[in-house]
Amino acid sequence: MNGGDLGDMARAGILASVTAGMLNGVGDALGAVGMFDPSMMLSHGVVGGINNGIMGGDFKAGFLSGAFTAGIAPGVGNIGNKAG
Repeated sequence: MNGGDLGDMARAGILASVTAGMLNGVGDALGAVGMFDPSMMLSHGVVGGINNGIMGGDFKAGFLSGAFTAGIAPGVGNIGNKAG
């Protein structure tokens, strides 16, 4: 954070921890899903939007980022794996 103070860093760290816990909870609740699963994308989008809004950003941008990341994450884990 450019120009931030210790309080800003603590707030960001706490928010990151809470967000990670929320996303982990969503993943645990929904279980293993494939790429572009609508329920995973929607739930991660909502968490991303709320997180971005709390940090002073735009809900829509956070939502889109969270939804897109959740959509491609299952496929990213297979990059470099050999078929067969």
